[in-house]
Amino acid sequence: GESAMNAQATIVVLEDERPQLMLLQAALQGAGEIAAFSDPVAALDFLKNQPVDAALIDIGLGAHATMDGLEFIRAVREFDDDLCIIIRTGNATAELADQAIELGAFRRSIKMKQPVEELRSLTMAAIDETRSRRQISRNAATSAEFRGELGEALGTMDEEQSVGDTYRVFLQTMRNRI
Repeated sequence: GESAMNAQATIVVLEDERPQLMLLQAALQGAGEIAAFSDPVAALDFLKNQPVDAALIDIGLGAHATMDGLEFIRAVREFDDDLCIIIRTGNATAELADQAIELGAFRRSIKMKQPVEELRSLTMAAIDETRSRRQISRNAATSAEFRGELGEALGTMDEEQSVGDTYRVFLQTMRNRI
Protein backbone atom coordinates (compact mmCIF):
# COMPACT_ATOMS: atom_id res chain seq x y z
CA GLY A 1 0.00 0.00 0.00
CA GLU A 2 0.83 3.67 0.33
CA SER A 3 2.94 3.29 3.46
CA ALA A 4 5.43 0.99 1.72
CA MET A 5 6.06 3.64 -0.91
CA ASN A 6 6.82 6.29 1.70
CA ALA A 7 8.88 3.96 3.85
CA GLN A 8 12.52 4.76 4.36
CA ALA A 9 14.50 3.59 1.32
CA THR A 10 17.36 1.16 1.73
CA ILE A 11 20.40 1.82 -0.43
CA VAL A 12 23.20 -0.69 -0.75
CA VAL A 13 26.63 0.75 -1.46
CA LEU A 14 29.41 -1.58 -2.55
CA GLU A 15 32.67 0.30 -2.51
CA ASP A 16 36.10 -0.75 -1.31
CA GLU A 17 37.73 2.68 -1.25
CA ARG A 18 37.11 4.47 2.02
CA PRO A 19 37.21 8.06 0.64
CA GLN A 20 34.66 7.14 -2.04
CA LEU A 21 32.45 5.51 0.55
CA MET A 22 32.53 8.61 2.74
CA LEU A 23 31.71 10.78 -0.24
CA LEU A 24 28.71 8.59 -1.09
CA GLN A 25 27.45 8.60 2.46
CA ALA A 26 27.63 12.39 2.53
CA ALA A 27 25.93 12.69 -0.87
CA LEU A 28 23.09 10.37 0.09
CA GLN A 29 22.43 11.82 3.52
CA GLY A 30 18.68 11.69 4.08
CA ALA A 31 17.95 9.85 0.81
CA GLY A 32 17.56 6.60 2.69
CA GLU A 33 19.27 4.16 4.96
CA ILE A 34 22.68 3.21 3.64
CA ALA A 35 24.00 -0.31 3.97
CA ALA A 36 27.67 -0.03 3.06
CA PHE A 37 29.79 -3.02 2.03
CA SER A 38 33.32 -3.50 0.81
CA ASP A 39 32.80 -7.24 0.37
CA PRO A 40 30.57 -8.27 -2.56
CA VAL A 41 29.62 -11.58 -0.94
CA ALA A 42 28.29 -9.84 2.16
CA ALA A 43 26.44 -7.33 -0.03
CA LEU A 44 24.82 -10.15 -2.04
CA ASP A 45 23.76 -11.87 1.13
CA PHE A 46 22.15 -8.66 2.34
CA LEU A 47 20.34 -8.14 -0.99
CA LYS A 48 18.95 -11.67 -0.86
CA ASN A 49 17.55 -11.16 2.59
CA GLN A 50 15.93 -7.75 2.61
CA PRO A 51 14.10 -5.49 0.23
CA VAL A 52 16.51 -2.91 -1.16
CA ASP A 53 15.50 0.14 -3.23
CA ALA A 54 18.75 1.00 -5.00
CA ALA A 55 22.35 -0.15 -5.19
CA LEU A 56 25.50 1.78 -6.02
CA ILE A 57 28.19 -0.57 -7.17
CA ASP A 58 31.84 0.15 -7.73
CA ILE A 59 32.33 -1.66 -11.03
CA GLY A 60 36.11 -1.82 -10.69
CA LEU A 61 36.20 -3.56 -7.33
CA GLY A 62 39.76 -4.04 -6.14
CA ALA A 63 41.77 -7.08 -7.15
CA HIS A 64 41.40 -8.56 -3.67
CA ALA A 65 37.61 -8.70 -4.06
CA THR A 66 36.05 -12.15 -4.47
CA MET A 67 34.15 -11.01 -7.56
CA ASP A 68 34.19 -7.99 -9.82
CA GLY A 69 31.33 -5.57 -10.35
CA LEU A 70 29.99 -7.39 -13.42
CA GLU A 71 29.97 -10.77 -11.70
CA PHE A 72 28.23 -9.10 -8.81
CA ILE A 73 25.45 -7.68 -11.01
CA ARG A 74 25.09 -11.05 -12.73
CA ALA A 75 24.68 -12.71 -9.34
CA VAL A 76 22.07 -10.15 -8.25
CA ARG A 77 20.08 -10.70 -11.45
CA GLU A 78 19.74 -14.38 -10.63
CA PHE A 79 17.30 -13.50 -7.85
CA ASP A 80 16.30 -9.86 -8.42
CA ASP A 81 15.39 -8.41 -11.80
CA ASP A 82 13.84 -5.25 -10.44
CA LEU A 83 16.61 -3.65 -8.40
CA CYS A 84 18.05 -0.53 -10.00
CA ILE A 85 21.80 -0.67 -9.92
CA ILE A 86 23.93 2.40 -10.45
CA ILE A 87 27.42 1.48 -11.49
CA ARG A 88 30.25 3.70 -10.37
CA THR A 89 33.18 3.73 -12.73
CA GLY A 90 36.47 5.47 -13.10
CA ASN A 91 36.67 7.18 -16.45
CA ALA A 92 38.57 4.46 -18.23
CA THR A 93 36.04 1.65 -18.03
CA ALA A 94 33.44 2.52 -20.66
CA GLU A 95 33.50 -1.02 -22.02
CA LEU A 96 32.83 -2.45 -18.57
CA ALA A 97 30.02 0.05 -18.21
CA ASP A 98 28.43 -1.11 -21.47
CA GLN A 99 28.52 -4.71 -20.31
CA ALA A 100 26.94 -3.70 -17.03
CA ILE A 101 24.16 -1.84 -18.86
CA GLU A 102 23.49 -5.02 -20.82
CA LEU A 103 23.03 -6.78 -17.50
CA GLY A 104 20.31 -4.31 -16.65
CA ALA A 105 22.27 -1.71 -14.72
CA PHE A 106 20.24 1.45 -14.37
CA ARG A 107 22.77 4.25 -14.87
CA ARG A 108 26.46 4.91 -14.95
CA SER A 109 27.98 7.42 -12.61
CA ILE A 110 31.56 8.51 -13.11
CA LYS A 111 33.61 8.80 -9.94
CA MET A 112 35.36 12.07 -9.23
CA LYS A 113 33.41 13.79 -11.97
CA GLN A 114 29.93 13.84 -10.60
CA PRO A 115 28.54 16.65 -8.46
CA VAL A 116 27.03 15.48 -5.18
CA GLU A 117 23.53 16.69 -5.98
CA GLU A 118 23.58 14.88 -9.32
CA LEU A 119 24.59 11.65 -7.62
CA ARG A 120 21.83 12.18 -5.12
CA SER A 121 19.10 12.80 -7.69
CA LEU A 122 20.33 9.82 -9.70
CA THR A 123 19.94 7.66 -6.61
CA MET A 124 16.46 9.05 -5.91
CA ALA A 125 15.46 8.22 -9.49
CA ALA A 126 16.80 4.69 -9.03
CA ILE A 127 14.75 4.27 -5.85
CA ASP A 128 11.55 5.36 -7.61
CA GLU A 129 12.29 3.11 -10.56
CA THR A 130 12.98 0.06 -8.36
CA ARG A 131 9.76 0.66 -6.46
CA SER A 132 7.62 0.93 -9.56
CA ARG A 133 9.28 -2.18 -11.08
CA ARG A 134 8.62 -4.11 -7.88
CA GLN A 135 4.99 -2.96 -7.91
CA ILE A 136 4.57 -4.12 -11.51
CA SER A 137 6.17 -7.47 -10.69
CA ARG A 138 3.88 -7.87 -7.67
CA ASN A 139 0.82 -7.04 -9.76
CA ALA A 140 1.90 -9.49 -12.44
CA ALA A 141 2.44 -12.22 -9.86
CA THR A 142 -0.95 -11.53 -8.31
CA SER A 143 -2.76 -11.65 -11.63
CA ALA A 144 -0.91 -14.83 -12.65
CA GLU A 145 -2.00 -16.38 -9.36
CA PHE A 146 -5.53 -15.18 -10.01
CA ARG A 147 -5.48 -16.61 -13.54
CA GLY A 148 -4.24 -19.89 -12.10
CA GLU A 149 -7.08 -20.05 -9.60
CA LEU A 150 -9.56 -19.02 -12.26
CA GLY A 151 -8.21 -21.71 -14.57
CA GLU A 152 -8.61 -24.31 -11.84
CA ALA A 153 -12.17 -23.18 -11.16
CA LEU A 154 -13.06 -23.29 -14.85
CA GLY A 155 -11.33 -26.65 -15.13
CA THR A 156 -13.58 -28.13 -12.42
CA MET A 157 -16.62 -26.69 -14.14
CA ASP A 158 -15.60 -28.33 -17.41
CA GLU A 159 -15.17 -31.64 -15.65
CA GLU A 160 -18.60 -31.39 -14.04
CA GLN A 161 -19.99 -30.45 -17.43
CA SER A 162 -18.50 -33.50 -19.12
CA VAL A 163 -19.57 -35.80 -16.27
CA GLY A 164 -23.10 -34.47 -16.83
CA ASP A 165 -22.87 -35.14 -20.56
CA THR A 166 -21.66 -38.69 -20.00
CA TYR A 167 -24.51 -39.29 -17.61
CA ARG A 168 -27.03 -37.92 -20.10
CA VAL A 169 -25.68 -40.13 -22.87
CA PHE A 170 -25.88 -43.10 -20.51
CA LEU A 171 -29.53 -42.31 -19.75
CA GLN A 172 -30.36 -41.98 -23.48
CA THR A 173 -28.77 -45.35 -24.12
CA MET A 174 -30.72 -46.98 -21.27
CA ARG A 175 -33.95 -45.43 -22.48
CA ASN A 176 -33.43 -46.67 -26.00
CA ARG A 177 -32.95 -50.15 -24.65
CA ILE A 178 -36.24 -50.24 -22.85
